[in-house]
Amino acid sequence: DIDIELFGLEHIKEDNLIVPHERLEERAFVLKPLIEVLELNADIFENKLNFYKQKLSLLNNQNVVLYLSREQFVLEE
Repeated sequence: DIDIELFGLEHIKEDNLIVPHERLEERAFVLKPLIEVLELNADIFENKLNFYKQKLSLLNNQNVVLYLSREQFVLEE
């Protein structure tokens, strides 16, 4: 099973595939890293970025913490 959260601005609804993922907005463990990635492309996804940030603020009870920031994750050459 592979969950595809987003695929650009595409909306797909088929028997075996729904994009954006239908429970994306309910999962802080998905929204938190997604927001970090979308911030790199805020000019493209600015409305969605703000929407997802708002949704994440409502899910504080899920206690999701990123242990590595994007900068910490980048491999050193």
